[in-house]
Amino acid sequence: MSNETSPPPSNPSKPVAQDMPTDTGPEIAEPESKKPIFLVLAIVLVLLSGIVTWTVASDHYAPGSSRGIVSASVVQVAPRVSGRIIAIEVHDNAILDTGDAMFRIDPRPFELAVERAQASLAQVVQGVDASSAQIEAAQAQIAQARANADTARTSAERSAALFERGIVSGAARDQAQANLAAAEAALHAAQATAESARLQLGAAGEGNPQIRAAELALEVAEYDLLGHVDKWRIQRRIDVMSMKPRKLSAVLS
Repeated sequence: MSNETSPPPSNPSKPVAQDMPTDTGPEIAEPESKKPIFLVLAIVLVLLSGIVTWTVASDHYAPGSSRGIVSASVVQVAPRVSGRIIAIEVHDNAILDTGDAMFRIDPRPFELAVERAQASLAQVVQGVDASSAQIEAAQAQIAQARANADTARTSAERSAALFERGIVSGAARDQAQANLAAAEAALHAAQATAESARLQLGAAGEGNPQIRAAELALEVAEYDLLGHVDKWRIQRRIDVMSMKPRKLSAVLS
C-alpha cells in the first residue's frame, strides 16, 4: 500500500486563494498632500506683500484719512520798519521771486523824517560856515594884535634906550612898557578867540563831526524810507496770506 497522500479535491464552490503579498509594514508615501498647502501659503504671502506695497505707495503719493491733518510751514512776515500797512501786493498761491514786493507801509512819516534830516544837515553846514567866518575874523584880529604888539615893543625898546641916554623921562619909558604889555595881552586874547572858534568848528569839510552826524542822520532816514516796501527774500510759493491785527503771516508750500 502506498503512503502518498492525494490532494484534497477542489471545491468548486470556494474560490482558489491567490498569492497575497507579504505585509512588510507601512510604506513612506510621497508628500503630495502638502503641495497644495505650500501653494496656498505662497499665494497668501504674495497677496499680503502686494497689499502692503499698495498701502505704502498710496500713503506716500495719495494719502487719505478720515481724520487727516495737513501741516505747512507758516512764517511770520515782519517788516524792517513799523507803520500802517496800506497795500498787500501778493495773493494766495502766488510764486514770489527774490525782491518782489509783498506789502507797502505808509511812506509819509519816513518822507517827513528825510526832510527833517535834510534841514538839519543844511543848518549844520550853515553853522559851520558861520564858524568858519568867525575863525577868519579871529585870524584877522590876531594879525592886527600882532602888529600892534610889534609896534609897542619897538616903541618900548626905543623909550628904554632914550631913557638910558637921558633923553626921555622914566614916565615915558614906563608908559611904553605898559603899552607893550597891553598889546601882548590883546594878541593872546585874539589867539585864544581863534582857537576856541576852531575847536567849535572841528575839522573842515566832510571830516567835521557836526556835519558827519547830520549826514548819518539823513542816511538813516533815507534807509527807513526804503523799508516801507517790504520785499520777499527767497523764491517760494505762498499758499495763503493771512493778515490779522498787528500780525502778518504767510503759509508756504
